[in-house]
Order: sequence, then C-alpha cells, then structure tokens
Amino acid sequence: MQERQPDLCGARKYAGSIGQPGSMIPGLGITKDYRVVEFRGIEPQNYDPNRIVFRLDQMGNIQNVDCG
Repeated sequence: MQERQPDLCGARKYAGSIGQPGSMIPGLGITKDYRVVEFRGIEPQNYDPNRIVFRLDQMGNIQNVDCG
C-alpha cells in the first residue's frame, strides 16, 4: 500500500466544482489522469497519488474531489 500524499494531484484546484453536475468534468480542461466514481459505484483500489478522483452523489453532482 502506498502512503497517501496530501493533494499531490492538485485536486484542491477543482474544489470549486463541488456541488456542480458531474457532466461538467470533461469541460474542466484537466490534462492529467482523473477518475469519476458514480454514487455507490465500484471504485478500483489501485491508488495513484497523481490521479484526481471526482466522487458523485446520488443526483450525479460532484460530492468530493481528492487524489487517488
């Protein structure tokens, strides 16, 4: 297991998108690897500290943004 580094992926830059529809993620201009996890979706357990992870709520809105 890898140690989780705080915001190594730069997720903080996208914190303003929390509460917005998940459909807007492709339009954010992200040039690095990212993952979108649907509400109650299965999330692979391969951790990548450089990948941005957007987690959606039951309405399809962005609930959380972090690295992983």
